[in-house]
Amino acid sequence: MDPADRSFLSRAFSIAHRGSGFVSPNPMVGCLIVKEGRVISTGYHRKFGGDHAEVDAINKCRESLEGSTLYVSLEPCSHFGKTPPCTDLIISKKISKVVIGMEDPNPLVAGSGIKKLRDAGIEVELSNKDSYKRFYRKFTKYITTPFPYVTIKSAQTLDGKIAESDGRSKWITNESSRKLVQHLRGKNDAVISTSKTVAADDAKLNVRNLKKASPQRVMIASHLFFNDQLFFFRNEDRKSMIVVPEGEEATQDVKAQLDWFQVEVKHVKKDSKGRPDIEEVLKMLHGMGISSVMVEAGAELTTELINRGLFDEMVLFIAPKIIGPGRNLFDGLKYFGLDAPVELRVNSIKNFDGDTAIFLGKN
Repeated sequence: MDPADRSFLSRAFSIAHRGSGFVSPNPMVGCLIVKEGRVISTGYHRKFGGDHAEVDAINKCRESLEGSTLYVSLEPCSHFGKTPPCTDLIISKKISKVVIGMEDPNPLVAGSGIKKLRDAGIEVELSNKDSYKRFYRKFTKYITTPFPYVTIKSAQTLDGKIAESDGRSKWITNESSRKLVQHLRGKNDAVISTSKTVAADDAKLNVRNLKKASPQRVMIASHLFFNDQLFFFRNEDRKSMIVVPEGEEATQDVKAQLDWFQVEVKHVKKDSKGRPDIEEVLKMLHGMGISSVMVEAGAELTTELINRGLFDEMVLFIAPKIIGPGRNLFDGLKYFGLDAPVELRVNSIKNFDGDTAIFLGKN
């Protein structure tokens, strides 16, 4: 691939970001069309169920597309879904070349779009570079497994504590770190926590920037309850959901309050300890079209996810503080040992006014 093609394709990925928070569970996709060295149109997937990026770019163009090159971050679809096949439109406009960032992992596409374009005589170049695969990692997990992409986020002191012995945890990290957490929440469809964390911290689990969409708030609890002093239950944006074990029913008074504040209640199978089974919770959310979740909870849920291999990434904030006795993030881990450890890859390390954020992925 020549330098010009690489540059235009990189721009397509930058354009794709504009759909963040609006297209899930579809992937973000960006597109631009170039003719005689000029960018004549750009487009992106704006909202779930709306025009795909290629269609957006083609429909906005005000000149002939014959002989042009189309750059798109993800393979054009070749099947009827909520919209007609993008490949048919590309072929009909006599576009001569298509440069693609990554092959679509969706089994309904998976190379068939590329084949259809080539069969029509269109030159196709495919990159599939690792950074592009990482861009689509959440969509790939969602479309090829029964689970959403799971990121564990936690904060601890230098001596490994997530809270004092009495549970007090505000604030371990500084304001700069907390702003990043807001940004990370906005990149996920849902944030999962537990009733213990929500009650102890009045955890809001939202995005404070009103211009950006907040994720679904999911609280895992062993029983149904209501507390109007907590932000979660006031449910001003109607995004709070409680997940409880099958058979768990609320008292008439609690049910009335949950109904009044429109807090959604879901039931899943219980685990051996009588709590909602986290694997079943994740499958249920996947079935609702939630493609990515961030888990913000204490040691119990964090170690459960690690023990069962039910996570994909971890973002660990470390504050340069030593507090002594307290609650440890990794209390509850089973024995893995040096012969079979859970091995993680460090993707990046960033400093936020003294706090350190380590971004880790599973090998």
